[in-house]
Amino acid sequence: MSSPELSPSSPPLRPWTPTRRSSAASRSPARRPSEPPTPLLRAIGSFHMDDGGEIGENECPVCQRHFSLVRFKHRCKACNRKVCNDCSKSRLRLADMGLVHRDKKGNVKRDRGKKGARVCDPCARSYFATTMEAEPQPDNVIAISPSVAPLSPQQRLYLSEPRFKRASAAPLRLLRTRHYVVFGFFCFVLLLRVAVPGRSLHASDKYPWLFFGSDVARQVLHRMVRLDVFAAALLSLVVLDEVKRLRALRGARCRPPEEAAPLLTVLDRTPSAVLVETTPPVIAMNDPSPVDELDTFRADVLVDGLIDCTNSEAGVNMAAYLDVCAETAKLLVLFGKATAFAASTVAGYLVAIDGSLSANAALTCGDADDTATPWRTRKPPMRRVIEAEVRAGLAAVGGKKNPSVSRGVLRLLWFLDFVEATLRLCFVESDSDELGPSMSKAYETTLGSRHPWLIRKGVMSALGSVPKRSTILAGIAAGKPEADELQRLQRGQELMKRVIDDVRAILTDHELLDLK
Repeated sequence: MSSPELSPSSPPLRPWTPTRRSSAASRSPARRPSEPPTPLLRAIGSFHMDDGGEIGENECPVCQRHFSLVRFKHRCKACNRKVCNDCSKSRLRLADMGLVHRDKKGNVKRDRGKKGARVCDPCARSYFATTMEAEPQPDNVIAISPSVAPLSPQQRLYLSEPRFKRASAAPLRLLRTRHYVVFGFFCFVLLLRVAVPGRSLHASDKYPWLFFGSDVARQVLHRMVRLDVFAAALLSLVVLDEVKRLRALRGARCRPPEEAAPLLTVLDRTPSAVLVETTPPVIAMNDPSPVDELDTFRADVLVDGLIDCTNSEAGVNMAAYLDVCAETAKLLVLFGKATAFAASTVAGYLVAIDGSLSANAALTCGDADDTATPWRTRKPPMRRVIEAEVRAGLAAVGGKKNPSVSRGVLRLLWFLDFVEATLRLCFVESDSDELGPSMSKAYETTLGSRHPWLIRKGVMSALGSVPKRSTILAGIAAGKPEADELQRLQRGQELMKRVIDDVRAILTDHELLDLK
């Protein structure tokens, strides 16, 4: 049987760095380890805030780290939540997202144009992942997102078109009618002051004294156009504006809910009425979907995948090995953004290995295998794949941008070594609720020795803010007994140690442990 020609493959783009997911009850059956990790290649986890989640006012709802002098607090203009500066690096135009730019008080503001508005990372990922269908809308329809201003569909408000235009332009008009009246009167008095002659008029003159020619009238005009009088009038206008603004705010707070004017859907009373629709936002917030279950870590799925790796007579199964790495990457998402760097790197290597094995059928086909079937269906042993790549001379080619299968397996081995040390130090050898010291020790003994000192120092600082042990167990259990999940994690640590030893033995036989 002729084997097909080997050709290097180029992996697709790497997915985004995941964020921590809140615990949610399972709504669909879990994915079997033998199925392809296509949801992971899309993204390892996504942020959806549950209604019952308890997030403190002084901590970020995305990374759940406390705000401080170096971790500033910002407001996401899309979901109106307070997030830290590390979780709100994106700037997007709210008009492109189907939202309306509002200030803290809910007033509509003009869009910032090319600069865009600050949004949090979950909103930015949801915006880029959602396909926006541009549907033409009439000119008199204004789309208002319920995520910014949550409204009931039954609430209605009838506004005429001129009144609505005046209301929308009110925040941009700084001068009122009273300002123009005062300024116009001052200009008129100043004009009279210039036009009045500088000498007194007598009875024999042509013009009588009624035309401001007397000394008294001239003194009055002089006094009215003085700078202190104008400053006093200007200060009075400022005080009057502030008093009216405070009265309007007090009236809005004291207004009963039934008298408040909510924004609305259909207008049918007047022909010139403006139509305001409540359209669903482009960003889908708190939208539970059965597909989200595929991105949730499950300890039983991890244990089943490890058993599939260790019980095979031919050695470690390549497909099961990738599934185990994908499931452990979901586990690190529960530890917050401190370990998200490892999860994103794992996703990139999974994409590279899957692309190489799909393109090079000779790496996974035996003597009696059909090359037309997918490589996951054949379940090739890892030893056969590594040996075929070494014979073809592809084990040491590609580099970081286009890694070979052997290089990807080695990097995933380093990752599993870090996860095994984390499970052993945090859930087997220690029962402390603070995981910072244990996580730091696991990183120093595994991945820390391979990182530069600058990256190592940053990771060590971030590991001090990992969640507590009870919080992680509650997120894994998702309403089930935490003791059972703890036993599964301990069982998974034992099986993971056996898988690591088997994979290290395969790489040692082919002298690939020092592959750069």
